[in-house]
Amino acid sequence: MTISLPQPGEAFENENIAFLLAPGNLNIELIDTDKRAGIINTADNL
Repeated sequence: MTISLPQPGEAFENENIAFLLAPGNLNIELIDTDKRAGIINTADNL
């Protein structure tokens, strides 16, 4: 298995996130927070 170093995640108010590549090429996102950014308003969701 391969894991990336934690880095700030924009979608999680810059709290740490990392990625784990598991057997079978399963990509798992590891998130160190319950925070989430809000919905970004675009022409598609107004």
